[in-house]
Amino acid sequence: MSVPMFERGNDMKLTVHTVNWDNKNESVSWDSINISDTSTDKPVNVLQAAFVLPNARTLPLLVVGTMCGAQIFDIRTQKLLQRQNIDIGLDEHSASIADITTCRYDEITCSGDCSGTIIVWSKNIKGVQLKIATQHPITVMNILRKQVIVGTVRGRVLFYSVSGGELMAEVEYRFSDELPNCAIMGAQFTNGRGSNIAVACFDHNAIYGYRIVKKASTRHQRKGTDDGERRHHSHD
Repeated sequence: MSVPMFERGNDMKLTVHTVNWDNKNESVSWDSINISDTSTDKPVNVLQAAFVLPNARTLPLLVVGTMCGAQIFDIRTQKLLQRQNIDIGLDEHSASIADITTCRYDEITCSGDCSGTIIVWSKNIKGVQLKIATQHPITVMNILRKQVIVGTVRGRVLFYSVSGGELMAEVEYRFSDELPNCAIMGAQFTNGRGSNIAVACFDHNAIYGYRIVKKASTRHQRKGTDDGERRHHSHD
């Protein structure tokens, strides 16, 4: 499945788009939020956007990172709830930061850069608890309790300990599917079971949806359904 987005324009970096779809991927709707510097009311470039669900809320908040700082929106009303301009940064990375992730259970925050360095921050984010040199340029990362999971530009998935920095495991994949001429920039599970995945690519105006299916019991199986399949809806 691919979900049509918008024709690319000069203001694409100034807007955040949110998409909703039903369980059968039959009904898709879009909303757009124009992002501006609230102190000057001028448009500002968006670097990242993510949904965050605090324990005290039933609907997630939209957190947007810009060239000036961070903005938090109510996703239902699109109202700006809070903004935080960043004047002084933490200069611990020597290369471009690829991703940052937090485990709210253990209050651990990690960041990774394009040179392969992982930094485990102290709980108050004012100091460094540990530096891990992976030697693998990092593209994406996540954290699960005491393990930080990183994806690399070479296609590897690696598990590191946030306590001592040891390499704990390298994941062997069971299935892969290639998107020709696409640099994958983000992937997200879209259901609680972890069987549906949405993938976004650099400079592409579509979101690709994958569904992981159980391996059939028969010996003769249709190609593409062993461990996963991709749906594609054309949008001419």
